[in-house]
Amino acid sequence: MTELLSVAEGRSRYVVEVRAGAAAPAGIAPELDALVRACGAPVTVSSAWTASRLAQSPGTPWLVAVRDPDGRLDACAVLVDSPAPDRSGCAGTTALAFGGDGHWVQLPARDPSAGTALATALAGELRRRALDVMLGPLLPDVTVRALADALHPDLALHLCDPVPAIRVTPGGLAEEYLPPGVRRTLRKSRNRLAADGVTSRIAVTADPARIARRLPELAAAYRERDEQHGITSQLADPVGYRCWSGRLLALAEAGMLELATLDVGETLAAYLVGLPDRDAYRVLEGRFVSAWARYAPGRLLEEAVLQRVLDDGRLTCLDWMTAVAPEALPAMNDATPVVVATMPGSHPEPGSHPEPGRAAVPRQRDR
Repeated sequence: MTELLSVAEGRSRYVVEVRAGAAAPAGIAPELDALVRACGAPVTVSSAWTASRLAQSPGTPWLVAVRDPDGRLDACAVLVDSPAPDRSGCAGTTALAFGGDGHWVQLPARDPSAGTALATALAGELRRRALDVMLGPLLPDVTVRALADALHPDLALHLCDPVPAIRVTPGGLAEEYLPPGVRRTLRKSRNRLAADGVTSRIAVTADPARIARRLPELAAAYRERDEQHGITSQLADPVGYRCWSGRLLALAEAGMLELATLDVGETLAAYLVGLPDRDAYRVLEGRFVSAWARYAPGRLLEEAVLQRVLDDGRLTCLDWMTAVAPEALPAMNDATPVVVATMPGSHPEPGSHPEPGRAAVPRQRDR
């Protein structure tokens, strides 16, 4: 059920709607995707991505929609209010339904005036709800700056490490973008495979059924790498596994996701999940199996994916999507600046808010 909380026509030419309920995001799905295409927002803002995240969320979704006089969606934010996980006295938190797990997003708007209208309406709604707010990582564009101004001095923008990327010119060879150390690793890997008489095979599929069949292998590799790093894996319990697998399958069913795998013999040695997105190839996650570490299967697979990007002809960027563990990446020559916006749910003193600083995004990357 969708609840229309308010409709406002301000001094600007826009009509602003605030809707709540599980059906609210689904009700604007085609319009949201048209908006994403129009303003070049990343796939992490799309309706399929948002739906896959909300499906696993215990919170209550709501949205702010900014429309022109003809009813066209010109700016939008989809959020989710979640109850506090403990009895600490916190009423709960508000976060974007876009992105999640450290993947960068933006607040989509067709132009700066629509973005400013969205920021003004969103600021009023966030103050009314009085929950702890954490939004991002966000592209610090006109809309985000307008939101910070509207909520000043309570909203803090925390500077994050930029999200690495590889900007490419279509054509050429992947090794041209790799540093000498990675090229040496790849040579050693191929020499060892040949010397040991081991065969390897790289395959890429976007077929949801094939992806579903390989999920248990991917999950085992995911958990194993977390254990190797002493991390409690989100896939160690059934709820975490359902969240992870549900998102992958939802994106695959929407035609947004492809799976690249490297098998040694008949056994998975490494995988990488990618999201082709207009002129960018965005890497959602990747893992390798420690038993095959001698052959650096993760590096072999990353090189193959980068070569596919170069061979595509339409792609000009390989986006690593998060700023976590850049030292684990094979290469980067560019980066996207991002911030995280936070605001406490109660303001005992006017202007009390966290000091801006470096923001850590809790996501483990391991390739």
